[in-house]
Amino acid sequence: MRIDPGERIIIEIVDFDRDQSNKPDTVKFEVIVNDGMPVEFEATENDDYSGTFTKEIDTSPNSEADKIHVKRGDRVYLRYIDSQNTFPGHAVARESVVFVNQPTEGQVRIVETRVQPQVENDRRRNG
Repeated sequence: MRIDPGERIIIEIVDFDRDQSNKPDTVKFEVIVNDGMPVEFEATENDDYSGTFTKEIDTSPNSEADKIHVKRGDRVYLRYIDSQNTFPGHAVARESVVFVNQPTEGQVRIVETRVQPQVENDRRRNG
């Protein structure tokens, strides 16, 4: 669930209730970068009667057409409204987050150790 700017995000939504025809159906979902405005996308069902919907979204470190602009340290929220869920009558937002990698300073720790050679006739170890 981590990407670098310029990589692709593949969204998979599994909702068997949304399989409503004998053709590939579609569902709408939103992509929100940090606390920005939501952008609506449409995922398409993989096979007839599968209930599994996917969409590929390209990201870019620059503002480009048809790509989501992200920079290091951003969070990309993916939100799908499940209108028919296990609590009937109430729509529930299903949300996931993808983190855009941010390099950090490395840390090195040196731990002192020492090895004591075993004496041949030392019986303390055997019993």
